[in-house]
Formats: sequence, structure tokens, C-alpha cells
Amino acid sequence: VSPRRCRGTLHAVSAPTKIYLALVAALATLWAVQALVLGSGDLIYRSDAHYTLQNAHRLPAILRGRVVLRDASGADLDVPADTLQVAVRARDHDGTLAVRRVGAVDPSGVFEVASLPEGEATVSLQLGGGSVVWQVDGVALGTGLIDERLDPIALEDLLFPIRVEVVDPEGERGTSGHLVWRCQGDGTSDDLSFEGDAPIRDGVATFLATAPSVDVVTLVPGASCELFEGLWGDEEIHLAPGVTAAIRPTGQVPSDDDWTLRVALTPVRPEPAIEYDPDSLSHHGALVAAVQGGAAELPLARGGRYRVSWWALPTEGHRFQTLRVAAPNAAIEVPAGAGRHTIDVPFPMEEFARRASARR
Repeated sequence: VSPRRCRGTLHAVSAPTKIYLALVAALATLWAVQALVLGSGDLIYRSDAHYTLQNAHRLPAILRGRVVLRDASGADLDVPADTLQVAVRARDHDGTLAVRRVGAVDPSGVFEVASLPEGEATVSLQLGGGSVVWQVDGVALGTGLIDERLDPIALEDLLFPIRVEVVDPEGERGTSGHLVWRCQGDGTSDDLSFEGDAPIRDGVATFLATAPSVDVVTLVPGASCELFEGLWGDEEIHLAPGVTAAIRPTGQVPSDDDWTLRVALTPVRPEPAIEYDPDSLSHHGALVAAVQGGAAELPLARGGRYRVSWWALPTEGHRFQTLRVAAPNAAIEVPAGAGRHTIDVPFPMEEFARRASARR
């Protein structure tokens, strides 16, 4: 075969074949770049469910450990619920698979995190707000492996249990809400930046702090938003009356004989402003109350700017036609000062009528 004939055959490669060969070359280049990035340690730790399901066969390892808390006498303490979590960043031996998992530490101090690759991990313990209080690298992951550094993890010198009993303005001890906290001395009375949060359940907040003495701000609907400084160990605080918004619908409204109205307020910019990074406390959800006697009474944890929407419920029980209506950009300003504040809000009757007629 002559050299000219060989050259002629190569030139005769079809256009689709040339495209195919170009794609193969591109994929090979992409694979090489990806391998280089993974090999350099710039891993992306994935936590989404789809990625986990796709790689389930490569995630057989389970991480287990135990946290120990003790009081001044050396007696073991329970871990307060919803205050401590374990975060795991794990990669396989080849560096081609990386995942991030977060698990809860139960009251006995035990934690377990599944769906991890066989390889190694960085394990950290975090407060609910994300503050890292303990961390270790190079934890080996594999079937039946338990790193001795994880059992036990002694935290008595790093975390301090705080219990706050909250008495509401009526003298009752069963109130619910939230509080945010910081170590005492980390800010002035005018500084409202905080490190962690805790739920108030049945009048009690129990949490772990990074110092034995803390400042707290309570966020309880209908009670004052106050800063309490220098709380130690086991304390009791008494709340003053707070903000109540009386929302009064104005203009034309649906007939009371046919519909029951409810008002929903969703915080947009509460006042006083509190600097707390997670910004995910339950008090940021909507508060709802029925309109009775011409107004809806909503006890609030704070004043400030709120978005307004309405729920219209048919009085006939068999009519499944509950409607949510809201005027565009409907918002109100609730004074931050304590007391009952009556606020007139136009009801979006035109939008309600359109929605009601469309559902018939």
C-alpha cells in the first residue's frame, strides 16, 4: 500500500466519525482534569439525597461515638435535646468520593452517622448555631471500626450546662418560645449579637454553652424582648408584658355568615434586630389568629415589619374551599414598644372574590 493511498484513506473519514472522535477526546480531557482536581484535595463534599442514592453501594461505613458531660462532682449529665450535633466530612481512599453528613447527639451522648465511604473523615461537634466546639481529623472509616478518640469524647471542660426557667408576664411557668445566648462579657447591652439558641418548652430552656455564665435574650410571643445578663447554671427569669398586634380588616370583607377570617403575620424585619447567623429560629414563622369582634389579636415576640396575608374558611363544614389571599406587597409596621397596637389593614376583597368564584 502506497503512502499516498494511506493518506487518502484518512482524509476519507466521514463527518459523523470525526465528531465522535472529537467527543471522545473531550471526555478524556475532562476526566483528566477531574482526576487532577480530586487528586489535589479540592474535594466538594456532597450531602444531597440524589448523590447518596447514586453512590449507595460505595457508602457502607457507619461512624459511632459517645459524648460525656459531667458536673463539678463528676456525675454524668444528659446532653440537652437539640443542642449538640456531629458533623462528618468523609472521603474514600481514592479521593473520588466525598460526602458530608450531620447527625444528632442523643441525651445519653451517643451518636451514629451512616452512609459513609470507607476511607477517612474529619469529625466535629457543633452547637445548634454551627459553632464548632471539638474537632478531630484523620478518623478511619470502615466496617466495624471505632476510633478511640470518639469514645468517649469528654466535653466537661469545653461545654457548660445551662438551665433557665422562664416565667411569663402572668406569672405562668408553661410558656413556649426561644432564646438566644452568648458568653457573658462578649457584648454590651447595646450589642445584640449572639452565639447560640435554645427552645423554651413548658417554661424551661436547657442548653450547652461555651462558658459557665451567659447573657440571653428571650423571644416569647406576648412577652418583652429583654436582655438578661450574667446567668449561671440554673436560673429563673421573669418576663414583662410585650407586643400584641390587633389587626383590624377594613373595607369590604366576606360575610360572617359564610366565611371565617384569619390573619397571618410573617416577620420580615423584626425589631429590635438580633444578630444571629443561622436566622432559622421557629419564631420567624407565620403567626395566625382568627378575626373576632372585628380584629385578630396576635401576641408577638418582637415588633417591626411583618407581611400580611389572610385565610378565609367557609362556615359550612362540607365546603373544602379554604382560601389564602394577600394584596401585593402587603406589609405593616408593628411598634416595638410594649402594649396592644391596633393596626387597620385593607382586606383584598377583589382578590378574594376572584378566588372564591374560581373555586365554585
